[in-house]
Amino acid sequence: MGLTTLQLLTLAVFAVTIVAIVINKLDATIAALLGVAVMVWMGTMTEVEAAELVDWNVMASWSELGCGERGSLTYD
Repeated sequence: MGLTTLQLLTLAVFAVTIVAIVINKLDATIAALLGVAVMVWMGTMTEVEAAELVDWNVMASWSELGCGERGSLTYD
């Protein structure tokens, strides 16, 4: 019971994405988006499946935090 080529490539993309995040080679958001884009391009999942897997509550929280870091919100 071996893995298919697509499964091995998917694991490789996942591993590279995680390593890039851990060693701070890329911002976590950028690395995750690139990893998902490659998986969609390879056919591991469709665009619809990728969008369904997003936790939009987390994305909204990150968006709010990002606004504060850019200075559009001020914190005392």
